[in-house]
Amino acid sequence: MAHRPSPRRPLANVLADLAYLKPALVLIRGQHTFRIEDVSSLARRETKAGSAEIQKYLSAFNFWWEEDPDGKIVVMTQTPEGPRPLAAEYGSKWIAWTLENEGDGGREMVLSGSLGRVDSCDGVVFERRCYAPGDTYSFFELPSLSQKDARRQAADFEAHFGRKPETMHFRFLLVPHQTVVRLLEQHYGPKLMEMMDSPAVQKIAQSIQKEGLKYPAVADEGWKRALALAGLGQDLPYFEVVEPIEMPYAAMIPTLEGRRSSG
Repeated sequence: MAHRPSPRRPLANVLADLAYLKPALVLIRGQHTFRIEDVSSLARRETKAGSAEIQKYLSAFNFWWEEDPDGKIVVMTQTPEGPRPLAAEYGSKWIAWTLENEGDGGREMVLSGSLGRVDSCDGVVFERRCYAPGDTYSFFELPSLSQKDARRQAADFEAHFGRKPETMHFRFLLVPHQTVVRLLEQHYGPKLMEMMDSPAVQKIAQSIQKEGLKYPAVADEGWKRALALAGLGQDLPYFEVVEPIEMPYAAMIPTLEGRRSSG
């Protein structure tokens, strides 16, 4: 349901409203990604304990939020040049605007500069979204290429869960390198080194070295990426399927070992 723009208030109040309305909200400011609960707490602290300049900036009734044409949240601020987006919800077309106009300094940058301290997000960023290990995401919150991986396994999902992947949830894991190597040894046995040295895996490893890993594996997809990351000595970002709690039988869970196991 569409919401009317909020009244202009101090930034901490605006962010507190959004944290209540959309507790899973992720905002983008330039190249930085922020969870709403983190940035709301930070804005509240800076309003009370920040420098005099920051307190004056954050306390002004110059902030509000509204929705873009697609229903995504945009945090707005009043500047001498007029209203402008300060940050936008992940997926909003206004993200490109905030990146292009982020600039190099000035009081309008206080938010971005302050938020940088929580920008690590305790996770990994794919397609401008932060994924924290242990957190659960809906199918449509996955990176677009991870969604394609899951859709390729639609028959397996329906056979073992009675559902399409679009209706499932996924837990993000960052599998330690040593664990990845053990799992690959179990799966490939004495052929492991041969597989790691194959041209296809080496091509993926070179791409990861040059551009980084573009998206995590899902369920039983991503063996070549796992081999490449193992060869590079890196941990494996991975989305595991979360068992539907209403299922009346022990679910057969897709596993990294490449086999189906039931409880």
